[in-house]
Amino acid sequence: MLRRMRICAPVLVALLGTACFDYRQASVSELAPGETVRAYVTREHARELEGLGGFRGRELVGKVVESDRERILLDVRAVSIEEAGAGRMFNQRIAVPVSEVMDLEQRALNGWKTALVTVGITAALGGLIAWQFNEGANSPERETPNPPEAVRMPGIRILVPSSP
Repeated sequence: MLRRMRICAPVLVALLGTACFDYRQASVSELAPGETVRAYVTREHARELEGLGGFRGRELVGKVVESDRERILLDVRAVSIEEAGAGRMFNQRIAVPVSEVMDLEQRALNGWKTALVTVGITAALGGLIAWQFNEGANSPERETPNPPEAVRMPGIRILVPSSP
């Protein structure tokens, strides 16, 4: 039982983490503060961001603080690598010029995927519970013992357990 749970748990966590949201194309004029976006920047701007530390690659994912026609101010997660090799996560605000953004995507809830994952997880858990009850009912170790016989005396009832 535990073995099966150990196998199924990472799959369920991966499905939950990816199924509810997806990204759709967006323009700068559509952005509102607090929305999560993914911006792909040019190589030159990505090199500039590497100099700030904690940024690798051309993809920035963060929340919009403010945006206008010239720039987007994002609150993104960055990593600080310290001397001992341990990393520390923190948020950093980065102003990205609109001219340096190659592609901009907005995070949105996907209702169909969310519904499918919810139904699938509910069915899996229901099946697991039913299987567990069915297996437990057929187990020879789970025989119910006979109840003790009652010895009746006037006004007093005493249960005397029978010994095998």
